[in-house]
Amino acid sequence: MPVTQFTDGTLLFAVHPSVPANSLQELVAYVKSNPAKLGWGTAGVGSYGHLMCEAFKLQAGVDILHVPYRGGGESLADFLAGVVQIHADPNTMPHVSAGKAKLFAVLDRNRLAEFPDVPLLKEIYPELDFLVWFAMFAPPGTPAAIVRRMSQEMNKVAREPDLKALLLKAALAPNPGTPEELDALLRKDHERYGKLVRQLNLRMD
Repeated sequence: MPVTQFTDGTLLFAVHPSVPANSLQELVAYVKSNPAKLGWGTAGVGSYGHLMCEAFKLQAGVDILHVPYRGGGESLADFLAGVVQIHADPNTMPHVSAGKAKLFAVLDRNRLAEFPDVPLLKEIYPELDFLVWFAMFAPPGTPAAIVRRMSQEMNKVAREPDLKALLLKAALAPNPGTPEELDALLRKDHERYGKLVRQLNLRMD
C-alpha cells in the first residue's frame, strides 16, 4: 500500500574524461562517427540506468554498448577506471567536482543549483523526461489510519534541514506526499515504462 514518495533522485549523464567530447551534442557526434566504441555502465538489466540508456540510444540514433553490472557500486568503479565511458547513476555526483567525470546533462525537475550551466536532458531530448523516485510502502491490508499516520510522520522528517543536506550528497532531494499522490505516480510510471519496455523489446534474459 502506498505511503509516501519521500524523495526524488537526480540522474547524472556523466562521461569519462578520456572521451573527446565536451557537451552532449559533441558526444552524439562522436558516437555516430565511432559506433559501438563506447560502453554505458548500469546497475543491471531492467534497472533505471538500463531504461535510460536504451531510450537515449533510440532518441539520439546512436550505437552504445550497454554493460550491466550487479549494482551501481560496481558500475561506478569501472566507470572511474575508464572501462565503461558513460554513467548515469546518482553516485557519480561526488566525482564530477573532483574532475573524474564530465557532467553533460541531468535528469531532474529543474537544473541543479550546483551546476546551473548543465542542461536538463529533456531540454535537448524532450522525450527523455525521466525522474527517479524513492518511496515507502506498507504491507497489503495495513489499516488506512496507520498508513495516513506513517505518511504524516515521514513528511515531518522530510522537512528537517539536516536530512536535506544528507540527501543532497547522494543526489537526492526530499519530496514527500500523500498516499494518493504516490499511487497516481506509480500507475503513471508503470504505464510509461511498460510502453518503453515493449517498444524496445527488453527482456531480463
